[in-house]
Amino acid sequence: MKRTLLALTLVALTGCAATPRPQTSESAANDAAAAPADADPWRVVDSTHCGFRVRMPASPIERVSTEDTESGPLTTWSLVAETRAGTGATVAACAQFDDGAELTASDAVFDSVQASIVKTLNGRVTAQHAVRIAGHRAREVRFSSPDGEGVLRILIAGRSSFTLMTLGVGPEQSTRFLESFALVGGARAPRAPGDNASPSTGKR
Repeated sequence: MKRTLLALTLVALTGCAATPRPQTSESAANDAAAAPADADPWRVVDSTHCGFRVRMPASPIERVSTEDTESGPLTTWSLVAETRAGTGATVAACAQFDDGAELTASDAVFDSVQASIVKTLNGRVTAQHAVRIAGHRAREVRFSSPDGEGVLRILIAGRSSFTLMTLGVGPEQSTRFLESFALVGGARAPRAPGDNASPSTGKR
């Protein structure tokens, strides 16, 4: 997988340039590098900004960006971690308007996020369906791209939009990442016109 994948993925999720900030300390990174080759590199990562927890295949890089939109400033926090072999990546991101406005979980919002990410990655949607994640309306999208097969999940909860994505990652690792996601901040369910999504049957 191209080394530019991480930057490309972040641009897709944030919609603008971002400034990287390591999620872990230098000593933690050194400890990870010194770990035995057969040690499980996966670790639980907590977002201190958006109230979620997820399991990732390596210490992630965090990027924060703010974009001026028609609805006001929108801040996005993104966490990106490559697989050990460097052949794939996992991404967890959340976005919030700076004024704290709640978001509406409408098809238009899901369509907009989906189209932006898939287009930026030169992808082609192969399947999509509605799911529920932590009791909230969400969408899962499967797509193909030059960098491999991808799975995208979009969740709207209260004032936050969450995006989870795997790209060039095998089915087992993809499931491990996606199904580990959990809200830990007590986000409230948003308004959801025509909400008829089916419950997700994935493991937690």
